[in-house]
Order: sequence, then C-alpha cells, then structure tokens
Amino acid sequence: GFMYKTIRRDSPIPMLSIWLYITLGVFQTQMNMARNAIAVMMCYYGMQYIYKRQLGRYLLIVVIAMTIHMSALFFIPLYWLANIKFTYKRLFAGTVTVLASSVMVNTLKPLVTMIMPAVYVRYIAASSEIFKFGSFFLGFFYFSLAALVFAVSDSKSRIAVVNQYNVGTWTVFFGLGLYLLGYSFSFGTRGAALFSPYLCIFIPQMINNGIQSHRKRKLISAIIYLLCAGQYIGRLCVNNIGTTMPYTFFWS
Repeated sequence: GFMYKTIRRDSPIPMLSIWLYITLGVFQTQMNMARNAIAVMMCYYGMQYIYKRQLGRYLLIVVIAMTIHMSALFFIPLYWLANIKFTYKRLFAGTVTVLASSVMVNTLKPLVTMIMPAVYVRYIAASSEIFKFGSFFLGFFYFSLAALVFAVSDSKSRIAVVNQYNVGTWTVFFGLGLYLLGYSFSFGTRGAALFSPYLCIFIPQMINNGIQSHRKRKLISAIIYLLCAGQYIGRLCVNNIGTTMPYTFFWS
C-alpha cells in the first residue's frame, strides 16, 4: 500500500515503476523480509516531507517505521544530505568514494571481525560464492541502469534532474556501496534492500524529466523494460532470486 501510494505520487511513468518493482526482484525480496519492507516503504512514503522541508513530519514517519524495524534509522540522514547540490565533479567524486570505501572495508574484514561484538559477527559472516556474485551483479546492474539513463539524458537537463530528485541520487549511491559490501559482508545485501527499491521511482523520474524527446523517452523506456526482463529471467534460472518463487521451471 505504501509503495502504491509512493508510485502514484512520485512516478511519472507508473507502469515502468511497477515493472521495475517486479523484475528487479524487489517484490519477492520484500515478501521474504516483510517487517523490514513495511518500515522501508513507510520511509519512502515520508520522503515527500524531505522535498517539502518538513523535518518534524519526516522524523515522525521514520520513528513510527522504527517501531516496526530499526533499520528505518538509516533514513534519517537523507533529510540533510538532500541539501547538498550535485555537480559533475561531485557525482564523480561520490562514485569514486563509494567504490573506494567498499573496497577498503572489504579488505579490512579480518580487523572488523576482531573488534566487533560477538553478537553482531553473524552479520559479517562470509557469503557463499553464488551470493557474492549475486550481490556484485545486482549492484553493478542497478548502477548501470541509472548510469544509462543519465548518459542518454539531454546534456542541459542531467545535473538539473539529479538535483531535482537528489534523494533518489543518494539512494543510488547508498545502494551501490552496500551491494559492493555484500561481496564480503552478509549485511551488505540486506542493507542495500533499504535503498535500492527507490530505483523503481528514480529511473522513471530521470527518463521523464531528463529527456525532452517523446520518441527518445519511449525508446529508452523500451530498452529498460527489456534489460530488466532479461536479468529477471536470468536470476530465476540461477537461484530463483534467493529461492523466493514457490515453483520451478521445467528445465530446472
């Protein structure tokens, strides 16, 4: 319900948002961790108060979400990060910082394991090889979708759109970094589930407002539809998106 309200309110291409919600595996993942998903969707619904600069209402939504799942706490900094305006240099620096930080933390995993309280060690447990590959692939694919739309957007509109929807830009950065952390830390992919679903809204926003040509918008949308369908089928064949689908294909 919260996702539906958010899509109706914020997405200029609702059907593309729904397609992304299904084919990016968000729906299946959220059904597998429903309590976390409800809290996340509440925070998404409350993001309208970031743009309206209504701190009290935004914090109220987040605090209520925290009573369902404490992970909603990580949405609080978004209110202040949304004040930061992007330039090409800042986008590049942000991407490099995310990549470098993820590599550094992965390298320091033995040290992190030594100093972390034992009760939390399970969150940095080693992932299986297929899980590591899946986390890396998802981070790369999600980031590539956003980068593709950014690259084909009109040159005069790129930074304007990124700043107009900078909450979405920050969620892309957070999601990318956490997916990369998921290569070595099991909590990385779980953390990415907080921010990556917003891509379902952010990509239609970028397409609709960053591309003036109606024909070009339809072409890019069609490419996104096909790319997401392809990776969805591929993930179903590899591990059934975390074994979340209650059936198997005839070739399995």
